[in-house]
Amino acid sequence: MKYSVLIVEDDRTVNELLADFFKNAKFEAKQVYNGIDAINEIKENNFDIVLLDIMIPGADGMTVCKYIRQNKDTPVIFITAKENEESKLQGFALGADDYVTKPFSYSVLVAKAENLIKRYRGNILKSDTLAACGIEINTRSRNVSIDGKAVELRPKEYEFLYYLMKNKNRAIPKEKIIVDLWGYDFEGDERAPDKQITNLRKKLGEKARHVKTVFKVGYMFEDV
Repeated sequence: MKYSVLIVEDDRTVNELLADFFKNAKFEAKQVYNGIDAINEIKENNFDIVLLDIMIPGADGMTVCKYIRQNKDTPVIFITAKENEESKLQGFALGADDYVTKPFSYSVLVAKAENLIKRYRGNILKSDTLAACGIEINTRSRNVSIDGKAVELRPKEYEFLYYLMKNKNRAIPKEKIIVDLWGYDFEGDERAPDKQITNLRKKLGEKARHVKTVFKVGYMFEDV
């Protein structure tokens, strides 16, 4: 099966190299060079993954990422020369799935993209419903409801809730969470799970009490 990738990079040499590597890996690659064109493409088409430079004209990468998370359930990898921690935290806060700094290995980036797509597509259970404590997840549509009322979650928040509920009443070390949800080769900030938990608890409201912090271990969904 062919995957589709949207490449948003204003450096035309880098853009062409990315497109070549992904086409060689049997991807369908769409190339744009600014944020406005990226948003228009995302409005009109569904991509399996978006590669997104931060410093692009028209609308910067952070703005494009925010638009994606408000409208689409698509994995996003930031590709940028900005290495400071603040930029990385901002990117993850907006819902980016990974953050790759230049220079990078093109072949490793293709592998990261493939793994992200597979993880996004792999969250469907044989049963379409996972439920506990009044929280219900439809794993086919990825819809979440609390006591029958729909709740809007960002993709990574959804993954985190699904993961915790699937392993309910089990304390999961933070290191294992990072490996299972972000991958072995994750190079982002180790506090990424903490940020996702904070956002998830806000959206769960009164049900947030079931998402427990296990001191010096990690997190657990407590079914009580």
